[in-house]
Amino acid sequence: MICKFILLLISVLFLFSCRTVQPPSQPVAGLYPTVDISRRLEDMKTLSCSEEQLRVALQSIRIWDFLLVAGMKEEELSLVRRGLAERGYAEIDSRRAGGPLHWIIFASGDGKKLEISAAFLQTPPPSCRQGIMLEKTPHRQESRTIQRNRKVEYQYLNIWQCPMKDGSPLEIWKITGQNRSRSDNTHWEIRRNFVF
Repeated sequence: MICKFILLLISVLFLFSCRTVQPPSQPVAGLYPTVDISRRLEDMKTLSCSEEQLRVALQSIRIWDFLLVAGMKEEELSLVRRGLAERGYAEIDSRRAGGPLHWIIFASGDGKKLEISAAFLQTPPPSCRQGIMLEKTPHRQESRTIQRNRKVEYQYLNIWQCPMKDGSPLEIWKITGQNRSRSDNTHWEIRRNFVF
């Protein structure tokens, strides 16, 4: 009888001690590739930059306001800066934030240039596209292979280039997976390189 009571007490305590933890609903910085697992830390080189330089870069491609509206704390930029300084890679995951911006990758392949890639599930807003009408603007088409989870994936790219007043051009990528008929198989990226 006492054993049954003790087992019941232990199971009740166990059930009440468990909590459900919800992932954050605002954009969160990370140091390891989780949003685009085709990126490899071995291919990255460390890069030194300041939080202010990162903020200005995000403002220049007009995604800084999306992050603030989604509730990102400015302290997340210090984690991005640290990831670039230690590994040459950092990311901001905003998949649960509910805005148009899905995620942002900060990567340096040579230690001199910073590539920022911002992903959207739908066509990026006109402010991010520099007002360019994609349907009426010439673009190039390419295909590529990437490796995810040790599997080779084929992707089809439509790439538009938008000249910028300062620095490298802004590129808009429409990326479609091998199975083109699935609507959830396409996403958009805005990419730009920065030299600090």
